[in-house]
Amino acid sequence: MSASTTACGRRTGRARGGTPRRPPPSSTARAPRAPPSPPRPATTRGEKTKGRKRHLRVDTAGRLLTVLVHAATVPEAVGAEAVLARARDLFPTIRKVWADSAYHTERLTIWLAEHWPALDLEIVSRPEGTKGVVVQPRRWVVERTVAWLTANRLLSKEYERLPWHVESWIMLASISPLLNRSSYVHHFLDRL
Repeated sequence: MSASTTACGRRTGRARGGTPRRPPPSSTARAPRAPPSPPRPATTRGEKTKGRKRHLRVDTAGRLLTVLVHAATVPEAVGAEAVLARARDLFPTIRKVWADSAYHTERLTIWLAEHWPALDLEIVSRPEGTKGVVVQPRRWVVERTVAWLTANRLLSKEYERLPWHVESWIMLASISPLLNRSSYVHHFLDRL
């Protein structure tokens, strides 16, 4: 696109054909760029959180041992391998694990036989012929821990974009129940 000039050499501001020329964009007139959008959210089957799966490893009292957060498109067995690998490195004396029926896969069984043969994996499944809400043995411990964690406002929804940020918030939120229990014990012991 070229502009026509007058006799004194000044541009007229019109291109050939008589259409007005657009002024060049200035740095102050440009719209700010939005940050890159996260990948398309996938949904988990049981959880209502879109785009993420949270694998929690807790002890029998519901205290958080390890956590792993990844995309919802990753299968449960892959997430279980990663969280159990972390648990094996941090807590090698663990001998028994109760898991949800979603973790009942051949891939996880083979991985456990190769990497942690001393670990006994017991799958907690729903009793046959039951309807509605049924308290499953040992599963309620993890559900209670999840309820404690989601009482934290930052974990009630997905505010963070990166999975390791969510993992960090989960670890920080797990400190609160520990402190509440220890302050209760100290308060009780002071009364004796």
